[in-house]
Amino acid sequence: KNIADRRKGISAKYERRYKAKDGKLIWALVSSSPVTDEKGNFAGIISMVLDISERKEEEKKLQETEYKYSEILEASHAGFLLIDANYKISFANQRIAKMLKTDHSKLIGSLYVSHIHPEQRKNSAQNLEKLVNGELETVSYERKYICEDGSDFWGFLTAHRLKDTNNNFSAIVVVVSDITKEKNADLEISEYKNFLEIVLDTIPNQVFVRDFNGKYILVNKAFAEAMGAVPKEIIGKTNQELGDPEEVWKKAEKQDKDLRKKGKGLLNIEGEIKYPNGPTRWIQMNKRPLLDKNGVPRNILGVMTDLTERRKSELIISESEEKYRTLFEAMYQGV
Repeated sequence: KNIADRRKGISAKYERRYKAKDGKLIWALVSSSPVTDEKGNFAGIISMVLDISERKEEEKKLQETEYKYSEILEASHAGFLLIDANYKISFANQRIAKMLKTDHSKLIGSLYVSHIHPEQRKNSAQNLEKLVNGELETVSYERKYICEDGSDFWGFLTAHRLKDTNNNFSAIVVVVSDITKEKNADLEISEYKNFLEIVLDTIPNQVFVRDFNGKYILVNKAFAEAMGAVPKEIIGKTNQELGDPEEVWKKAEKQDKDLRKKGKGLLNIEGEIKYPNGPTRWIQMNKRPLLDKNGVPRNILGVMTDLTERRKSELIISESEEKYRTLFEAMYQGV
């Protein structure tokens, strides 16, 4: 066929494998052109043969490398994208297509921001522009994506600006991990924490949690009010830092250490307590160590009930009973 084409005056370039003298196979680039005589008739063929074995070997290695990386990308649990200067997706692995619940073919050539949740598209487009223009090299943040079926998911993405050998923009590589479960778990924790705070702030008991360095890590509204403060002014501080007399905070510190050592709580302990920014009150205290999953004490939980008004009532009743008893005895003697 090649000779027939040359007879027709057609030149051609093609690759071909040859066997060298030593039996080694080599790759060659053949440039073949027809030769004509003075009358323009076909007279023969002139060919130039260039050994391209090294180039072919490099191409083979490159293909093998690309295949390996392609396999890695497809096996990854993360989604991979390449975005061009027009903000369109030029490459996507199957994982990101699955995350977006769409066909892989539909991703290629689509605008990246079209897959971002509408409420976040403006910010996403601004960041893309900065990456393309070189104002940013790398960004990492959480992003909400919209799927083809209308559902959505949360992703944590890292986007990096790629450059060619001339240091010019080449593409933006985006790696996306689905963090929907983590976001939902965080939301549940946040909602539960909010619920717990409402409950703690509603009950009249004074509640606190201290670590074994004496620092408060949780207090409710009733405890803070008794201390003449708000919760945020107490969190992270010790009794000493809050202005308790030395004998008071040292006694509390020793008590906490004993509870940690014994692993048992103190129940229904009554006594007077002088708050740093308030009056002396009569309280009933329950304290116990809080254990981690391994049964190791980590913090101290304290619940206090203010008995001051009850004690006053009991004292009034007691004094009244004493008066009536005295009066009765006097009346009895008189009779």
